[in-house]
Amino acid sequence: MCILIHQPKDYCFTASHLEDFYQKNPDGFGAIVNHEDERGVVVYKIVGSLKDVEDLYFNSIACYEAVIHFRMKTHGDIDLDNCHPYAVTDNMWMAHNGILSSGNDKDKSKSDTWHYIHDFIRPMLEQTPDALDNPYIRGYIGAHIGASNKFGFMTSDGKVHIINKHSGVEYEGVWYSNTYAWSPYKHGYERAPVANYYSGTSSGGYNKSTTGSKHTYGSSSSWRYWNELEESEYAAWEREGYRSPSETRYPANTTAPTQAQLQWDGKAKAKANRKRVQRHKAAKAKSQTAKAKAYGQVTKKAADPRIKLSNEALARIIRSSYNAMMTDDYHGVIRWVSENPLKASALLYEMYGDETNPRYTSEALSDCVNSDPTWGADAIIDMWSEHEDLLLDLAKITKPHSSKGVHSYVQ
Repeated sequence: MCILIHQPKDYCFTASHLEDFYQKNPDGFGAIVNHEDERGVVVYKIVGSLKDVEDLYFNSIACYEAVIHFRMKTHGDIDLDNCHPYAVTDNMWMAHNGILSSGNDKDKSKSDTWHYIHDFIRPMLEQTPDALDNPYIRGYIGAHIGASNKFGFMTSDGKVHIINKHSGVEYEGVWYSNTYAWSPYKHGYERAPVANYYSGTSSGGYNKSTTGSKHTYGSSSSWRYWNELEESEYAAWEREGYRSPSETRYPANTTAPTQAQLQWDGKAKAKANRKRVQRHKAAKAKSQTAKAKAYGQVTKKAADPRIKLSNEALARIIRSSYNAMMTDDYHGVIRWVSENPLKASALLYEMYGDETNPRYTSEALSDCVNSDPTWGADAIIDMWSEHEDLLLDLAKITKPHSSKGVHSYVQ
């Protein structure tokens, strides 16, 4: 996760901005600051409380041009050594947003960013110190790390280079590497996320999608990618057993359920799921035909407009979330939710959904997952912690030979 920011000269964030950035990225704060006086370019780092961050920012960073970074740990320890920015050479520093596929296998205590600098960036700049002045070199680095990763460099003379700048957003002259690691709508930059379903009229001032898509996630501009997916994607999903959400709009004044509420309200649904497992086992014992029917049939209830999944589709989704969690722990689940919001929403609905409760409808859970992937990841992790045995049984997953549960792999 993390967030990387290029702050122009004379711009100053409010305490509300800093709190928003820190809330989702509390594992380190740093900045490369061009003071344009006898201090020159200075690098500041801190691992501390929000108050510590505010004191450092307002005393030394506000109103100066700066490359700013708020960290959420993905690789390496939480300490000053892994706090961005990093020294690349004696006269250049760098901060990074994203997760690099190169990883940190050589030294698990160091971050993926540290390894990439050590293995790629520093050797290049030692051979060609002005390499980043070449737009083709910057483009090559951007292609190598992928558009989901962004680098921010500043030299000792105050020159700034942003790699994959096109993948970020800009508000009021400030460049941000993403919109998922903070809440732009809280500061007036975007509309608050609300559902915009095909009910015949548009909501929130936005028009309905013109793509002909059967699903739509919301009216926030950060969701437009999902609203513009081609029809073939939805056809493929429907072949796996998905169905369209209800056309009932999720009430704008309804708040997202807390993790405790999800766990509490999920007990009744979990009990129903256990009964479903028992019915499935009974059907399997009867005949192969009954087995195929149990796996392939989608329950149809005219009065229940939820997203419906066949047993086999549900099993595939559970296995997919399990693989993401086992591959890269918590951060693997975050990526999985970000890349598969419909699947994450459907899985959470299967476990916790309740159309009689406006906070647990298919639309409500879909809105929560799309507006905040980290919320969705937390809910998935809690779901595994609470219902591990049931999920393993539903997906026919053989539990690893360990005294630890699946959720114990998540740090």
